[in-house]
Amino acid sequence: LCGNGMSMAIQSAQIASKLILNYLEGTILTRTQLEKQYIRQWKKEFGWRLKAGHFIAKLFRNNTIANLMLQVLQKLPFLLPIIIKQTHGKPIKL
Repeated sequence: LCGNGMSMAIQSAQIASKLILNYLEGTILTRTQLEKQYIRQWKKEFGWRLKAGHFIAKLFRNNTIANLMLQVLQKLPFLLPIIIKQTHGKPIKL
C-alpha cells in the first residue's frame, strides 16, 4: 500500500549518498551525526506514508470496515486519489 518499493529503495539510497558525500567533504563530522541525519531524513520522507499504509491495511483486514469503505469509495470516487496520495511518494528530485 505504500507505493513502489523500488522507488523507496532508490530514494533511500539518494538520501544516504548525499549524506555520505557531506561526510566525506567534512560537512558532517562523525558517523553518528551521519546516521542520525539519515534516520531523520528517512522518517521525514517515508514515515507518514508508511503509517498511512499500515492504517489502511489494518482497516481492510476487517471485512465489515472494508466493505463499508468500498461502498463509500464507490459513491465518492474522488476520495480514492486522495487516499493513494497519502501512501505514495513524490517524484525523485535529481
